[in-house]
Amino acid sequence: MNKITPAKRINIVSIKMVKEGSILYDVRQISTPSDAAGLGRKFLEDSDREQVIVCCLDTKNQPYLPERGQYRLFKQFSYSSKRNL
Repeated sequence: MNKITPAKRINIVSIKMVKEGSILYDVRQISTPSDAAGLGRKFLEDSDREQVIVCCLDTKNQPYLPERGQYRLFKQFSYSSKRNL
């Protein structure tokens, strides 16, 4: 006699990019590390935990896509990629 296994329900998840807001940054072009630090400071001024910023620049060194992430997740990814080397 074969036992019938009940079907399993699988959650469907999607991630959507939503514009949260904007910041006014007075330096148009990032040419020094202190310019990048200034942008990071403005971007993270309301943060309550450690985070990392990845900021994409165009060909004129103008920031156009800053992305904020949790430092803990970045550290875990860095550790796991080193183990695979």
